[in-house]
Amino acid sequence: MKYFAIIGIVFVIGSFFRATSGEVADDCVCKCCDSDNCGKRAFSFHSFVAGSREMCTPEACQAKFSQCLDRGSHNSDSQVFASYLDCECSCCRDDKCPELSSHRFSAGDPSRCTAQQCSARFSQCPDGGSHHIASEVFAVYHDCSCSCCSDERQCTLGNMNIYRWYSGSRGSCTPQHCSAKFKQCPDPGSHNEQYTVTALYSGAEVKDVEPSCDCACCKGSECPNGRTHHKFFAEDPTKCTAEACSANFDQCPEVGAEDGEVFPSYYNCICKCCDENSCPENVENVFYAESQSLCDPSQCSARFSSCPDLGSHNIGAEVKAVFNSAVKLVVVEDSGTASTLPTAGWVGIGIAIVLAAISIMGMVVYITMKKRKGYKWISEDQFKNLTIQANPRTNEDNGNVDIVQASEQSNSKSTEHVDIPINETD
Repeated sequence: MKYFAIIGIVFVIGSFFRATSGEVADDCVCKCCDSDNCGKRAFSFHSFVAGSREMCTPEACQAKFSQCLDRGSHNSDSQVFASYLDCECSCCRDDKCPELSSHRFSAGDPSRCTAQQCSARFSQCPDGGSHHIASEVFAVYHDCSCSCCSDERQCTLGNMNIYRWYSGSRGSCTPQHCSAKFKQCPDPGSHNEQYTVTALYSGAEVKDVEPSCDCACCKGSECPNGRTHHKFFAEDPTKCTAEACSANFDQCPEVGAEDGEVFPSYYNCICKCCDENSCPENVENVFYAESQSLCDPSQCSARFSSCPDLGSHNIGAEVKAVFNSAVKLVVVEDSGTASTLPTAGWVGIGIAIVLAAISIMGMVVYITMKKRKGYKWISEDQFKNLTIQANPRTNEDNGNVDIVQASEQSNSKSTEHVDIPINETD
């Protein structure tokens, strides 16, 4: 069983990197009938390579196949349906393994592209069980198509190489990702202007119900074995709390319980990663991105050791970043840093500084004016050491009062006269 599993995985991984356009299977099925046959449910089926969900439309079917009639007054009863095949099933039965057969159907999103769905739809894909122990069933969801040409003649003729793979998000399905992933897709730049690399995303966007709050919890004797993770959707960080975790999950104890732990983490970016030895089995990590542009594979590689950096030395690795656009972008404060002062606080500080400066300037002007009138300014301590003679004598010449200043040395009997001017009034 292990031998067949290894061979089967090698075949599936190899199918991801098929290079020539002739090897690419049709991914759009047209289902058509005219006015005479629609009532009988007699449809004709046609297929072609669309490359993306946006290119697989009834209008495209009508343009390619004469049996698919346009909906005009002369063909009012005709019908045309288009289905984009985004899930590939690679299967083999006991006696046929490891040679895999390929089958496609329209899943709509990764959650419906599973081995169980393959077994339910195609007889060549056996269901799991001991009676099919040597059989293999793999399901691969394709949401990104890379169309490339690296030869001038090939580009002129429009003979493109098409590669399909699972990117996980629109932001991870770009010409740059195609060039990094497939050697037949030249890297962008002025030296390759004559060549063409396009990327078409056909996957479903993240739904509003995608979780955005992770609750890491444990109770009592379970805590030494580590916390279990439980997730739910929270619109913003204020709704991702320990109280909300306790209310949503029985495995999360009440806040403050001595025998349990609850740690909530708010996030909007999911990193799905695997190295060349573990792909396509992904390891998921999450974090909060302050903008959609910051939810990209390079951020995942920088944050998590399980997400390898992309490059020729990691050609078999996968790093996908999925942004949950349903959450509100709110700056999450780091508890380890001081909170910033509100704008109103800075305004108040500015006003206080201005008033203090005005007060100081007023005091300087006041003192200067008094000095010009002959006042002598002394400190409060000096004033306490001043004694006025019992019989003050007015000096008729200068209008001063004689003041006697006691010596600061208690054993000294010397005195010093200080003249303090007094304003005279008429």
